Amino acid sequence: MALVAETALLGGQHPLHDEISALAIAVASPETPEKIGLARKALAERSNEHALLDAAGIIGFFATITILVDFTGHSSQEFVKMFQRMAKIIATGRRIRCMIGKCLGW
Repeated sequence: MALVAETALLGGQHPLHDEISALAIAVASPETPEKIGLARKALAERSNEHALLDAAGIIGFFATITILVDFTGHSSQEFVKMFQRMAKIIATGRRIRCMIGKCLGW
């Protein structure tokens, strides 16, 4: 993990840059929900559940910031829907991780 952070600080790209970017772009374009599933699957195949949950959390954070901006007079129901979808994904991932952990004795 420290190596990834150091690489980023030195101007390099995260090893999963392309996959994470594809997921973020797909979520930001909710008119094509099938792209979200494909991007999520690509990230999960290339990394692990933790990377997918981290990316989902970051995307959700930006959606939350957007909601705060909406309160200043701007409006975007699509961002609200996106945040709700991401929250469901994170909750499901946590439940699955908990079930797997119990099976493996974590």
